[in-house]
Amino acid sequence: MKTLFLLRHGKSEWPEGIEDEERPLSRKGTDDLILLSEYLKQRKIKFDHVHVSSALRTRETFLVLKKKKVKVKDILFTAMLYEKSGEEMLQYVKEKDNNTDCVMLIGHNPGLEELAQMLTGNANFSKFPTSAFLQIEFDTDQWAECQNGKIRLFWIP
Repeated sequence: MKTLFLLRHGKSEWPEGIEDEERPLSRKGTDDLILLSEYLKQRKIKFDHVHVSSALRTRETFLVLKKKKVKVKDILFTAMLYEKSGEEMLQYVKEKDNNTDCVMLIGHNPGLEELAQMLTGNANFSKFPTSAFLQIEFDTDQWAECQNGKIRLFWIP
């Protein structure tokens, strides 16, 4: 069984003169992620591998979870999740090491909501709000075969 978690970054600021990739989290974004951290700890959710977009707001999203003691074994910051389509993200997931059963992606829309729709067949993910968290399980032991996933959790602030 493979488990994929999708987390959209927390709400961010839009300061003038700052490139999109360097936008920081807003206070609301941080507060929402603190709530998510508590939820994850209550449910005893742990992550083997977390892959984080290279954007500042996604890195800060991860740091809030880490500061609140959410359990993570391995972390990778990557440009492969920044400004990517759902199709590109799906290819990224399918290339994961099959020895890893649990992966979380921290990224952006529209890619995350497209990926959620593709993997679950559920059109309700046309709006995947900031700080939204989704757990999808797949009845396979191969990441390349992940499709028709079952939604186990969907949390929004």
